[in-house]
Amino acid sequence: MFNERQLNAFVKICQEKNITLAARKLFISQPALSQTVRQLENEVGAPLFIRHQNGVTLTQAGTVYYTACRDMLLLHSTALRKIQDLKDSNSGTITLGLSTVSARFLLPVFLSRFQSLFPLIELSLVETRVKEVSRLLLEGKIDLGLTYLTGEPNLTYQQVLCDRIFLEIPPAIPTNGLPVQKQRAGIPQLASPDFLDGQPFILLKQERGMRQLADAFFRQHDLHPRIVLETDSITLAHDLVQKNLGFTFLPGIALPALSAGQQIRICEFADAPLTRTLYMAYRQNQYMTRALSALIQLIGDCAGAPSGCTAVG
Repeated sequence: MFNERQLNAFVKICQEKNITLAARKLFISQPALSQTVRQLENEVGAPLFIRHQNGVTLTQAGTVYYTACRDMLLLHSTALRKIQDLKDSNSGTITLGLSTVSARFLLPVFLSRFQSLFPLIELSLVETRVKEVSRLLLEGKIDLGLTYLTGEPNLTYQQVLCDRIFLEIPPAIPTNGLPVQKQRAGIPQLASPDFLDGQPFILLKQERGMRQLADAFFRQHDLHPRIVLETDSITLAHDLVQKNLGFTFLPGIALPALSAGQQIRICEFADAPLTRTLYMAYRQNQYMTRALSALIQLIGDCAGAPSGCTAVG
């Protein structure tokens, strides 16, 4: 069994070739050090020293054990230094699980900031569906993942984002044709979604979280949209809306990137605003390095009001 104190004591005796002198250097009594040697010899099952009037020399077993002790102590100290590096966030790798949507719109926002704070940390990205994040965490394939709250007892969840979901309006739809009730922070609030019944929509594919949210919204309001296209890409859905091919739903995290250099017409529903809450999840009892904690904070900071977006009208 590895006992650092015993191994250091043994190595010191080997270096000093004298138990009394080694005890003095270790600031312990000579009888206590002799007891340590006896414990080691009992554990090894062989004498480690030949005792002389003026000191000690190693036996053949002692020589083998001395070489092994030096190697073990070196490995131990190296491991401690590496762990300290990780705790100090000077080196290491973080494997992050994000959905394609989150990776597309969040990663460019926080990556450069994270790299400036922790230039020696390698950030490894695993792009996956949100529903797969919990499994990847439990299997140890990722360190952190952005996901919904699933209630998995072996994971810890930290809320980082309450994302507003907006309806994107095709440019050809006139403003006076929409049931606008009021404005909220510059975003028109629609009195009713009834006008969407039978309207063309570009939606994400069935297994995507945003699609499940959209389907639940349609069921809640007894709406029957005409689905023009299903896609994996929020960007493609937005581009098709810009071509007047239908409506779509946009997550708030996508708006700053999509609105760059162009006008986006968005609105919400006054009585039934759409939101989704996202959490950074990690395994229970996982040591949170400074880099891990900072990454969670940076991702949370990416959530904000959809500034730079153009409301309907």
